[in-house]
Amino acid sequence: IGSDSFKDRIIRKYLRKNHKDIDGREQPELIKVNAVSIDKVIDCVAEYFNIINQIKITVRKGCNSNARIIAMYLAVQYCKKTNTLAEIASFFGVGINGISSNTKKCKEKLLKKKIFLKQIENIDELLSENTKTKV
Repeated sequence: IGSDSFKDRIIRKYLRKNHKDIDGREQPELIKVNAVSIDKVIDCVAEYFNIINQIKITVRKGCNSNARIIAMYLAVQYCKKTNTLAEIASFFGVGINGISSNTKKCKEKLLKKKIFLKQIENIDELLSENTKTKV
């Protein structure tokens, strides 16, 4: 609905880091401007684990289980504001209960295994580098 310069002006004004007076309740559509897609999450997880075929993450059979668990967890963390849990679940071929139990299992692993936490932190950093808003 606006030109690119208008969009850039809005991004600069409202989406700066540490801009605390704007929240999702006042400007709910601004959340979607910098939203991360499920595909982007899967791409970053595949890049981190050196998986060439992203289908190896989204299907159960023959997948890298750590990559799949992390991809589902990060998809919920990054995409739940723009996608419903049902959409995220269908992307991975599970139900909503599968997504919920995976998130719970992932949080338990984060508390127990430091290497798992380090993997998620590295992928999280990779995601933030790949999705920065260019203004």
